[in-house]
Amino acid sequence: EEAKALCQSAKYAHSSFKDARAVVGKNVHSWIEGHIRGVGDLLPVDEFMKPSVDAFMEWEAITKPEYIYSEKTLYSMKYDYCGQMDLGAIINNAKTILDFKTGSAEQEYNPNAKRYTGRHRGRSEHFMQGGGYSIPLKEELGFEAEQLMTLYLPLDGSLYSFASEFVEFWEELFVTILTLYRQLQKANKLNNYEIGRAHV
Repeated sequence: EEAKALCQSAKYAHSSFKDARAVVGKNVHSWIEGHIRGVGDLLPVDEFMKPSVDAFMEWEAITKPEYIYSEKTLYSMKYDYCGQMDLGAIINNAKTILDFKTGSAEQEYNPNAKRYTGRHRGRSEHFMQGGGYSIPLKEELGFEAEQLMTLYLPLDGSLYSFASEFVEFWEELFVTILTLYRQLQKANKLNNYEIGRAHV
């Protein structure tokens, strides 16, 4: 019985680990939001959050961003969707939409050597997410982003920051994916399940 119980718990251990990391990531996000609003010092930082929080503080000290919008809810009337942007700021003299991630940046893998090369880059889906924020930010507030940035703050304390100036491209890609998603949703509604023999 004990062996069966251990096997059962081991079966779902990866899910528990993933859930625990998600909670820590959410706490880091909340701390950064509080820090930007000027109340970060009032929020607790536990041992699991500390490496990511320290990495953020290091990035802030070097970059010296000018914060404009934090956790801003946005709505696009043109495309009828909404989202919550982490940050709008002036970074290196450029209007920037920035997203915080406690996951890792994308690593380059060499299949011939069967190992990672040590080079990293921002994930395309994260830049596309930034493009999705850029559209309503222009519509609502007239803030035209000059770059999209993703700041990776993994729980091991490492720090990666990547920016893309191809804002229009990521906006267009976001709209393309959104349109495709909606068309697939419509297709599923039109393609109803039917009881009986299939037509041949």
